[in-house]
Amino acid sequence: GTNWQIPFLITGGLSTLWVLLWLRTYKRPERHPKLTKEEYEYIHCDSEEETTEKLPWAKVLPKRQTWAFSLAKVTDAVWWFYLFWGAKFLADKFGVNIKDIALPFFVMYILADAGSILGGYMSSAFIKTGWSINKARKITLLICAIIILPVSFVAVTESKWLAIFLIGLGAAGHQAWSANIFTLVSDVFPKKATASVVGIGGMIGAIAGMVADFSLGSVLDQANNSGYFWAFLIAGSLYLVILGFVHLLMPKMTPLDENLKLTTEVP
Repeated sequence: GTNWQIPFLITGGLSTLWVLLWLRTYKRPERHPKLTKEEYEYIHCDSEEETTEKLPWAKVLPKRQTWAFSLAKVTDAVWWFYLFWGAKFLADKFGVNIKDIALPFFVMYILADAGSILGGYMSSAFIKTGWSINKARKITLLICAIIILPVSFVAVTESKWLAIFLIGLGAAGHQAWSANIFTLVSDVFPKKATASVVGIGGMIGAIAGMVADFSLGSVLDQANNSGYFWAFLIAGSLYLVILGFVHLLMPKMTPLDENLKLTTEVP
């Protein structure tokens, strides 16, 4: 096709515009000219005052909580698998032409959107019933992992729309999972460490995605389409395994103070 570069230029231009607007308008709460005293107090009502001292990565990296989140972000590789390889799988398995891919991907993304919203709602609803943050987050993550399990059967089904629905279900479960693993950081770390920990986890997730894509490409070159069986099997079962490690690394989700020392509070 021709002019395929135009959508990338448009989205890139809009992203640049967003960054410029963000840089122009964003201010820290204590420096924002339009923030009222009542709003400032509300923002800080759920946390203690922290110093403005920056936390170096050397203090954040050794923490088990950092690696619990980073391990949870390894599942980003599954999301990139859906995005980068989903269309090719449907073409190889069911002969779906790239011109007809819009409806299948529309279904997948609608399900993913729903999962993102419901995932955040679910853990909040559990907390409102009196559950601890630790129990609410991890039970929600367990539900997400169980919802994603049927993705393991995508490669063996002979129904195109069943495969599309299962991938969409996996995408929904992933987005619900993602909404909750990000809160693990803010639940445990002080505010001034949150960005660093999220950045470290994001980096690990991106590396996992690159390694997974290159690995799958190599497997498909050698084993042809049978490689999809293993890809979807891993995509479906990975979340349960990762959740087990997250729990081992952070069994009680005890918050850290501004010096990254364990507090006596157990959420």
